[in-house]
Amino acid sequence: MLRLRALLLLAAALWLVGCAAPQPVPRTYVVLLESPDGTTGRVVVSDAGGSRVLERAGQGTVIGDARGATFEVDDAQRQRDFGGAIGARPPVPEAVVLHFERSGVRLVPESQRRMVELAARIREWPAVELLIVGHTDTVGDGPFNERLGLARAQAVAAELASRGVSPLSLTIESRGERELLVNTPDETDEPRNRRVVVSIR
Repeated sequence: MLRLRALLLLAAALWLVGCAAPQPVPRTYVVLLESPDGTTGRVVVSDAGGSRVLERAGQGTVIGDARGATFEVDDAQRQRDFGGAIGARPPVPEAVVLHFERSGVRLVPESQRRMVELAARIREWPAVELLIVGHTDTVGDGPFNERLGLARAQAVAAELASRGVSPLSLTIESRGERELLVNTPDETDEPRNRRVVVSIR
């Protein structure tokens, strides 16, 4: 799967009719779409017409057009030409961070609320794959924190399962205190390091 900030879609069988042509001439065009986060990247198209840059959402160009022109493609045209492809694209992978109370597997109240929203969102994904990784702060020794990180990840997985989440694949890991979000000395109580990261794809 191509993961670009701007999504580039090709219509392989789009027919564009020239004014003077007696019959439709098969042509393919490219249109630049907005990313799910609202940003738009840039795409350089090079062919017989030279090189041109697409840098605005809805800007398109015909592949193989000797003129190398660009044009605007409105929402209605994009839906007609690419509606099926747009509807079939998978959700963009995301990561959700849940935080824990000190030295245990109990989520802080804000993360308890997020868990409800997270489960509902995951249930909407087709054939979802989850990676759940537990982390700790530096209070306690390394082996203890490895076990605690794993227990936190397992607790999140169990909570998701109780809310109807049934992933196609599930990986549960612990990083203990090995990948601190905030670097601290040993035996430091740091709430931001007490977390589980749920990666959804």
